[in-house]
Amino acid sequence: PPKLPREICARVQEGRHKSHPRVRARALDGPPKLPRASMEVSLVLKDVRLGHRGRYVVAVECTEGEGTHRAFVSDQSAQSSSPTWAPPAFPGVCLDARDGHCQVRLSFYCDSPLASDHRALLERGQPVCSCGFTLLEADLSAIAFASQLRSLPLFAPQARAPVGAPEAAAGWQDLGMVTVALGVAAPGAYEALVPIQQLPAPPSEHASWTPQEMLTRLRGIGQTKKEEVRSLAAQLERMQRALSVLERQHGGLLGERAGRLEASAGCERKLRALTEPDFTDLDAELLMSLPGGVTEVGSMFLGAEARWRRARDAVISQWEEFQKLRQGTELTRQLTKRLQEMEAVRLEQRTVLSKARERCDELEEAREALRHRERMIKGLESRVQEVASRRASEGPPAEAELVLSKERAARDELREAAAQLELRDARRQRRTLEAESRGEAPPLGREELLRALNEQNALVLRLLDDIESLQLGARAGRRRGGEAEALRMARGRAEGEA
Repeated sequence: PPKLPREICARVQEGRHKSHPRVRARALDGPPKLPRASMEVSLVLKDVRLGHRGRYVVAVECTEGEGTHRAFVSDQSAQSSSPTWAPPAFPGVCLDARDGHCQVRLSFYCDSPLASDHRALLERGQPVCSCGFTLLEADLSAIAFASQLRSLPLFAPQARAPVGAPEAAAGWQDLGMVTVALGVAAPGAYEALVPIQQLPAPPSEHASWTPQEMLTRLRGIGQTKKEEVRSLAAQLERMQRALSVLERQHGGLLGERAGRLEASAGCERKLRALTEPDFTDLDAELLMSLPGGVTEVGSMFLGAEARWRRARDAVISQWEEFQKLRQGTELTRQLTKRLQEMEAVRLEQRTVLSKARERCDELEEAREALRHRERMIKGLESRVQEVASRRASEGPPAEAELVLSKERAARDELREAAAQLELRDARRQRRTLEAESRGEAPPLGREELLRALNEQNALVLRLLDDIESLQLGARAGRRRGGEAEALRMARGRAEGEA
C-alpha cells in the first residue's frame, strides 16, 4: 500500500524473492565457505584514536590453534594522537586461520626507545594499551561471505584509583578505540606474520663502512686509548708523590706528639710537687728558723686542716647519700617481696577455686541422681497401680509371670544403682573427712543431699518388695478381698513413705 514506508515494502519484496525454491535452498546452505587450505584473513587498521599524542608502534600477535605464536611489528608513526601508517610501514597483515580459529592481540607502544629493534620491543617493551579478539569458524565463514569492521576498546592498567572511587576501579582505564577491517586476504597483498625469533634485527652501521674507513676509525680508537693510558699513568704518579708526602707528614706528627706527651708528663710532676709537697722535719726546722717562719708554718697547718675538714664533710655527705639509697633499696626489696607473696596468694586462690568448682560439679551430679530416683519412684507407683488393676481384672498367670520378671529386672538395676551411689557416698564422705582434717569447710548441703538419697533408695527397695509380694500372691491364687486389702496397705505405705 502507498501508506507503508519504503523499508517495509523493500522487506516484503525481499521476502517474496526468498520464497523462490532456489533462493530458499541457497539461504539454507548458508554463506559459502572457503577451503581449508585458503583460509587466510587480512587485518587492516582503519582508525586509531588514543588518549595523548606520541609516536606509536603497533604490534600484531597471533596465536594459532596448534599454539604457534607469530607476530608483526610496524615502523614508528609520526607525532599524533590518531596515528596512521602508510602502506610501506603497515599495509596490513595476513592471519593464517587454516586450523579453524586463532587469537589476535594488538599492542600499541608510545615513544619506546626499542622501536627499531622489533624483537626486543616484544620481549622487553611495555605497551601503553592493548586489545584482543578471537576468530572462530563461524567468524571465518562470515568473513568469507562479506568483509567485517570491528571497533575494539583500548585498555591500559591504571596506577591508582581516582579519589572517592572503590578499589576495584583501580584495575583498568580506557585510553581510546581502534577500528580494524577483516576480509579475505589476497595472495601477496599483505604482510605475513613470522615467529618472534625471525623478526628483522635493527640495521647495523658497520655494514656500510669501507675497509679504509674502518682502518681510520681503528687508528683513532687506538690513539684515544693511548692518550687515556698516558693520562692514567700521570695520575698514578701524582698520587704516588702525594702518598709519599703524606707519609713524611705522618712521621713528623708522630714525633711531635711524643715530645708533647713528654712535656705534659714533666708539667704534671711539677704541679704535684707544688700542690702536694713532701714536708719533712728538716723542712719544718728550716721554715721555723727563718724570720716569720713560725707564722708561715701555722698558716700551712691551718690550710691543711681546712682541706681535711672539707674532705671529711664531702665523705660524710656521700655516706648520707649512700644511706638514703640503701633505704630506697630496702623499700624496693620489700615491695618485690610483697609482690611475690601476692602472686603466691593468687595461685592459691586459683587452686581453691578449681577445687570448689569440682565440688560443685559433684553436687550437681548428686542432684541429678536424686531427680532420677524420684522419677523411678513415680514409675514404680504407676506400676503398682497397673498390677492392682490387673489383679482386679484377673489376668492370666503367664502375663503375671512376664510382669514379675520385668519388675525383678528393674529391681536388680535399682539395687546396682544403689550400690554405685553408696560407693560414691563413701568416696564423698572420705573427701569430706580429708577436707575437715585440713581445716577446710565441707561443701554446703552435702549431708542433706546424702540423707535424701538414702531415703529415696530405701523407698525404692520397699516398693519393689511390695510389688513382688503382690505378684506372688497372684500366683498362689489368694482371694480377691485379701489381695485388694494387701494392695491398699502397700499403696498406703508407699504414699506415706513418699
